Amino acid sequence: MKTYYIGADVHKHSSNLAIMNKNQIIRREEFRTEIPNFLKLFEELNGNVYMIIEESTLAGWLYCNLHDKVKNFVVCDPRKNRAIYDDGDKDDQIDAGKLVEILKNKSYREVYHNDDADRIELKAWVKLYDTHVKEVVSCKNKIYSLGGKYGVIIPASVVKNVKLRNKWHLNISDTRLLSQLNFLFTSLDDKVKQVKLAKRQLEALCGKYDVIDKWCQLPGIGLIRAATIFTYIDTPFRFSNRSKLHKYCGVGLVRSTSGTDQNGRPKATRLKLPKYYNRHLKNAFVGGALSAISANNNMFKDYYESLILKGKYANTARRCVARKLINTMMGMWKSKQPYIEGLA
Repeated sequence: MKTYYIGADVHKHSSNLAIMNKNQIIRREEFRTEIPNFLKLFEELNGNVYMIIEESTLAGWLYCNLHDKVKNFVVCDPRKNRAIYDDGDKDDQIDAGKLVEILKNKSYREVYHNDDADRIELKAWVKLYDTHVKEVVSCKNKIYSLGGKYGVIIPASVVKNVKLRNKWHLNISDTRLLSQLNFLFTSLDDKVKQVKLAKRQLEALCGKYDVIDKWCQLPGIGLIRAATIFTYIDTPFRFSNRSKLHKYCGVGLVRSTSGTDQNGRPKATRLKLPKYYNRHLKNAFVGGALSAISANNNMFKDYYESLILKGKYANTARRCVARKLINTMMGMWKSKQPYIEGLA
């Protein structure tokens, strides 16, 4: 049976494919980005098919529908391929040809994907909740900014409470300001309702997973942070060691050293935060660490205070607490055990 390697440059409306066999591109295809078109091609090839695409908004959908129809389906990190793409001419056919070379030489960095429909749905609701929370914050900032333009200080209680807002409106004599505020308050109320709806949907979906409920027992971790961590990490066995997970979450340190000094001695190693990481996970873990530090009588607060006493900077100590929180949660996930204070 023949072996084929396919590099697919995928777009919303069309896909360009380069098909390689025995180190030569033997065929090129271009068709609408529809699942039946890919399946028809696989059937025509009738062999062992290895396929690669780049991470994009379409990658999850294609992975779910195609990964079990080929020998291996790879979603790769486009940042890793950037140097290759920048070398020479560029168009969709050329990109597809470069992708198939990357696949054949195994010079790609794979992006993790899951085909579990329930987890994909939960992740979608986590994203919707996060998006609408940001919109609520943005709308509130617009309201405060608008008041400032008219020399009016708008209390936070008025923005949050509709009843107080109606009474407060009576103090505004400028009709132009009032009409703009009413528009923004209506928009804010709609977005707050959507956030509440998304949270109720999250609560219903999270009920299927015991580990999320166990994580909520941890200081600093609530339903939203637990759901975010669960959906973006997906499995405790995804990373081969803790260091890689810490870096992916944005709280690990990357080692950097190069060359020698004027005396021929190796230059000192520098440790710095990673350039690329998952911002959702960093927000969840660092936010959880800050909440745990602010709470009373828990081991994460004690750990933070011990680091400060040893002379650590506050931001360094917070990252250490975040790493301890990660290790604790991954241990609970693997062992399927609840949180017990003092044992992490």
